[in-house]
Amino acid sequence: CTVESSSIIICAPGESVLLPCRDINSPHAHVQWWYSDSKILTPQYSVVPVDTIKGQRYKDRVKIHGNNSLSITRLTVDDTGMYWCKTTETDTNRNVQLGIE
Repeated sequence: CTVESSSIIICAPGESVLLPCRDINSPHAHVQWWYSDSKILTPQYSVVPVDTIKGQRYKDRVKIHGNNSLSITRLTVDDTGMYWCKTTETDTNRNVQLGIE
């Protein structure tokens, strides 16, 4: 993968990526990751925990790490979009754009 900027990462299909969750490092914060396609500027559905309907394509491919970053394995073109990490305690959120080319 190539990091274009602090909020844009470009990968190839089949690669794995680690998406950072910047500035939300509270060890007490419960972090959720959300997805939206590039045209919608608000989170659409949960990636972690996996949304029971729309998030099934992430099943067995995603993991949250100790620093709240999100890894996604076996990337596909359908994974292109905006990913949001949000804390449940302060409702703080950060996003990162993922492109698959």
